[in-house]
Amino acid sequence: MADLFVSYSRKNIAFARQLFSGLENTGLDIWIDWEDIPPGTEWLENIYQAIEEADNFVFVICKASIQSETCSKELEHARQNNKRLIPLVIDDVEADTIPDYLQALNWIFFRPQDDFEASMNLLLDAINLDQVHAKAHTNYQMRALSWERSDKEAGSFLRGTDLQEAEAWLAAAYEKDPPPTYLQQEYLTASRSFQVQRQRRTFAIMGGAFLAMLLLSIFAFIQRGIAREQSVAQATAERIAVEESHLQATAEAAALSDMYARATSQSESQTQRDIAYSQQLAMQAEGLDPGQMDLHLLLAAEAVDFSNTTAARNSLLNALTQQPNLHCFLGTEADSHVQSIKFSTGGDMLAVGNEQGTIKVFDPTTCGILAELQTGNDSAIEQFFFSRDDTILAAVDFQDKLYLWDLGTFEPKLEALDTGDLWKNLLAISPDGSSLVVQLRDGSINIVDSLTGDVQLVLEESSVLYPVAAYSPDGRELAVLDGGAIIVYWDLETGFPLDSSFTIQEAEEAKKPYRHELNQSYAITYNEAGTQLAFVSGRGTYLLDREKGTWYKTGDAYDVGFNSSGEAVAFGDYIFQIMEWDLRSGDSIGGPIYSNVVTGDLQGFTWNPKKGFYLQVNEWGESGSRYVLYSFNHPYSISSTIQHDREVYTSVFAQLNNRPTLITGGCAEGTRFNCYQGEILFWDPYTLERIGEPIPAHDNRITDLAIHPSDTLLVSTGPDNQILFWELPAGNKLDAPIRIEGSNRIDNILFNSNGSLFAVVTSEENRSSCLSVWDTENWESVLDCASLQADEPSSNIIDISFHPEYGCLISLQSDDTLVQWDLTIPGSATPELLTQLEGTHTTLDFSPLGDLIGIGSNGGITLVEFPSGDVLAYPQGDALHEELTRSVIYDLDGSLLAAHMGGNDVQLFDGRTGTEIGPPLPGRSDVAEWDPIHTLTFSPDSTTLASTNDEGEIILWDVNVDIWISTACLMANRSLSEIEWRRYLTDLPYDPVCSSIP
Repeated sequence: MADLFVSYSRKNIAFARQLFSGLENTGLDIWIDWEDIPPGTEWLENIYQAIEEADNFVFVICKASIQSETCSKELEHARQNNKRLIPLVIDDVEADTIPDYLQALNWIFFRPQDDFEASMNLLLDAINLDQVHAKAHTNYQMRALSWERSDKEAGSFLRGTDLQEAEAWLAAAYEKDPPPTYLQQEYLTASRSFQVQRQRRTFAIMGGAFLAMLLLSIFAFIQRGIAREQSVAQATAERIAVEESHLQATAEAAALSDMYARATSQSESQTQRDIAYSQQLAMQAEGLDPGQMDLHLLLAAEAVDFSNTTAARNSLLNALTQQPNLHCFLGTEADSHVQSIKFSTGGDMLAVGNEQGTIKVFDPTTCGILAELQTGNDSAIEQFFFSRDDTILAAVDFQDKLYLWDLGTFEPKLEALDTGDLWKNLLAISPDGSSLVVQLRDGSINIVDSLTGDVQLVLEESSVLYPVAAYSPDGRELAVLDGGAIIVYWDLETGFPLDSSFTIQEAEEAKKPYRHELNQSYAITYNEAGTQLAFVSGRGTYLLDREKGTWYKTGDAYDVGFNSSGEAVAFGDYIFQIMEWDLRSGDSIGGPIYSNVVTGDLQGFTWNPKKGFYLQVNEWGESGSRYVLYSFNHPYSISSTIQHDREVYTSVFAQLNNRPTLITGGCAEGTRFNCYQGEILFWDPYTLERIGEPIPAHDNRITDLAIHPSDTLLVSTGPDNQILFWELPAGNKLDAPIRIEGSNRIDNILFNSNGSLFAVVTSEENRSSCLSVWDTENWESVLDCASLQADEPSSNIIDISFHPEYGCLISLQSDDTLVQWDLTIPGSATPELLTQLEGTHTTLDFSPLGDLIGIGSNGGITLVEFPSGDVLAYPQGDALHEELTRSVIYDLDGSLLAAHMGGNDVQLFDGRTGTEIGPPLPGRSDVAEWDPIHTLTFSPDSTTLASTNDEGEIILWDVNVDIWISTACLMANRSLSEIEWRRYLTDLPYDPVCSSIP
């Protein structure tokens, strides 16, 4: 196996050789293909094998490799095997041509202008990072692939200590890079299942051998009795020996039983201790105030890590969803106040300057610190600016010293430049960082050389009141907003103002805005093309279109900018609600963000419209500051959204091509009221991208889908009263083995747990619905359109669910009864009343063990025990909801029950008790009562819950507590300190669950 595989375009073979030369003396095993061989089947298989056997996948990013079909295939195969991706950039490429998952990684730059040795050191650090985990990942992936390619033969399974080590690795691997693959999880689960079955067979064989020995002993005893020629003494000796053997065996069995009892007692004691700690931590987490949200996240994560109790899951989900826009806690300046904060132009860096003369530069996406820039002068940072190309950071401290840093290397570009007491304000930096706009103490504005401080141009000799300034993107023009009312455009080539300056007329002035001084200037910026200018003053927020000579005005704001789509947006803070507005329409387009997770006086905030980030700094304690990062885009949310442009009505998960795949049905053409073409779509739940082309199906929307447990057959239906069958994974239409005659409406379609039975509920106007069941082996009828009372519409079947093991089915009737149908004898199923429910009920699902039935009602969840029919729980207390529960579904192990609570909410419940877990999850990004979500479905491994709605939104929720824990760690952006650990877990050794984050 190789340490790394290098993927590159043949057009860059010179760089590849240089890279190989730099790595070959490091002792690393490098796989690189020097031969320009046309991509054939055998060649490509060799490439794929080499990728599978490599611990790291190095991808050389350049224009040629991004366009290369071979490189794309290599990259996709590496992703499928969850290889650790290390991108190297050798030339400048357009960001929108690079896949999103590569953009999210840390790039290592090997461009001609970059230091090759420094970049090589960064590459070696990335390769050597957690090598033990990377090599184990490769080893287990190779074992899993071998098992898969041998048609999952038992001879490939892990056993004994090898399996125990692999399971321990898997438990720790979810928070590491690369994460485990789905195939690895399936392989280890199958290995454990085989091990259990093998042990059971061994015990069975041992029991059989013991029985055989017992029979032989009896036979021998009879023979000894018959053989009278044997001496009595010999018989007595043999009997004594047998008795001693029995006594010894009894003693050994007693010792083993005692040892097992002690181990069981210790295990039970440990389990009870963990449950106690879990509940204690969950209670303590819930008791914290909003200003301690990071501690709430950490304590709740620890609670779930100790024991996955309902209280722990509830506390953790509360913490993750109380502040949906919370991205992370960036840090605390315990003994220093933050003096200045600013995002870079592109939004990829965030600078925080304190009163000790230190500037911390963060990556806002990962919340990691990129550099700490030291001025060497114990003076507070007063102002700083990023150049437009984000290559230079200029800062001025309270001792009037200027500092410049190169943001490629984070090294100073010059020694501190003492400006004396001449400068009053630093107003702007040129796009290339070569010039600065400063306001002198006398109020005049000069342009100076950023390295020397020499005056290059005097723009205004008279005093300018409260100015802000901005360079045009090409650096040829400077806009200065003076006193909140006048913008003067300066031609920097001639040094004279242009005639197109803008003045706010008295007649256009609005009422004095809240919090703003009328003559104050706050912010000004150009769009990328330099054709528009947006600014905030005490007189309002404005957008000027200089090409058209038009302008727009909106209300009070704190900042303006242009987002990634080039739209002008404004930003404001109103009582802890952070909003974004479109300057042309005045409509809200982002937020509100409720930013009340910190306490203390607000010290400042900054915002980046291109990335959707917002930073808030508050007073922390008596002598410090704390800064919290929010996001309009929810990068650390436990949900993600696929936005389709058409209605999505129903969905199911399937395991296709060894990957979980979401299959949806809805409307392709028409409206939600008049659809005349349905379609089936396939989605990758990880990349959120569509797989393949839509499949047209039905003459109306698709209203229901059913998937065979083998994942080889899909069934669809719609208002056209047809049942269509589809071969998977190809999606080819099959001849339907069954037909529904007449004008009956199809209400439900469903396979049982092993796929041997297929049920359909139909109904006809003004008549009771009926149930039909087929044997899927030969598609013979098991039950032919049976109903309870053919002439009583009130007995309609509302929903059905198969028992996961027994040959029976439960139907929920419109008179709120549960009816059991025995399907073990074809053609003679007799419905029997299981129980009569109180209230109104709408939907049901069997638990995976088959001992409980979860039922949606007018208020939440009802739980019924099977087969007794006893009602264990009705909705009560906090569980009461105003609307009918429209769908319920159990996860794989029955610990979680998800319900669509009418309207737009999804609520999680404990599957055994019906207790609510966390607050309702919004099943829509915007709330509309008349446009609710339709279906819920769990992924095959129950780690993802999907919901669909009429607006084409497919919302995917991470419901795996391991994901919740890792998300909580990312949001808290730290681990429990040793002091905090001792406070909450005094008698346990320090071992925090977020230990990977300092």
